[in-house]
Parts: sequence; C-alpha cells; structure tokens
Amino acid sequence: MRKLVLIVLVLSMLAPQAIAMKGVGIVYGTVITNVDEGEHACFNYGVYNPWDEDVKVELTVSGELAELNPFSENIDVPAGTMHDEAKPLDICFDIPKTYSFNCPDTLERIQGKVIVTEYYPAGIAGTGSTTSVSAAAPLELIVQCDAEKGFQFDTRMFLIGGGIVGIFVALYLIKSFFRTHKITKK
Repeated sequence: MRKLVLIVLVLSMLAPQAIAMKGVGIVYGTVITNVDEGEHACFNYGVYNPWDEDVKVELTVSGELAELNPFSENIDVPAGTMHDEAKPLDICFDIPKTYSFNCPDTLERIQGKVIVTEYYPAGIAGTGSTTSVSAAAPLELIVQCDAEKGFQFDTRMFLIGGGIVGIFVALYLIKSFFRTHKITKK
C-alpha cells in the first residue's frame, strides 16, 4: 500500500500543475506599410481563441507605436475559434505631422508590435496576480511626407500672377491716359 501511495504522490508531482484553458492568437498580413503624416490610419487584424474558455480581447501596442494614440475596441472571442475563423478587430493610430517645411530624402519609420491580450475593464481590483496568454505581430509604419508641403510653383500660379500684374498694368495705363487726355464736357 505504501508503494502505491508513493507512486501516486510522485506521479502527481510530475504532472503539469497548470493547464492553459484560455488564450488568444493573432492573424496579420501587414508588417510594413506607408502612412501619410497628419492622418488617421487603421489596420485590421484577426483574433482567434482555440482554447476551452471564451475570452474578451483587445489590441494594444508596444514600442514607438505607443506614442501614436492607439485605439482599439474590445470583442468577445468564443472558445474554439480557430485561425481560419478569426474575428476581425481594428486598431487605429493618429499619425503626427512629422516633417517641417520640406520633405526629406529619408522618411521616418515608426516600429513596434501590435499585441492581442485579454481585456480587463478598468477598475477591476483585487489581491493576487493575473496571467494571460497574448500574441504579438510586428508593425512598421513609414511616414510619407505631405506632397503639398512647401511652396510649389506651377502653371496655375504663373497664370494667376500674370493676371494680377496685367490688371495693375492696365489700370496704370488707363489712369495715365486720362491724365494726359482731359475729357471736357460739352
């Protein structure tokens, strides 16, 4: 009997003590993309949960992306949702005005990771700690310079400037004509 108790005790100690019952996965297609400065840019990801428990998830970011005011909704992902059934979830960023007067030759790159994690509403407090399974996807944004930046001379500006100069020249000629040729009333 003692041997049986000893074998059960040893086997219970060797068995895993924790079993992951819920977690998340992420599906992504965008790793590097161009964005326009001063714009609002959104990216779509897929989230899935192949584990045993339903989970509510949200997208967060790390790295330089955290400085771009990231915003994501949270959604419920039912247990057993596989990779090919991933639920769509967007994350949006406010891309800052990065460049000053002229567009540089080298564009700014903003790098980080988009992370899908379990959503915990603000105000949940308690004792102890919580753990969550998360997944991450790399994202690099190349900030495009606004093409309208700076003074760009084109044909329309030449025509408008020429028209304004023409009006002033015509007014000057008419004024000087009437100065030299006085019209008298009869």
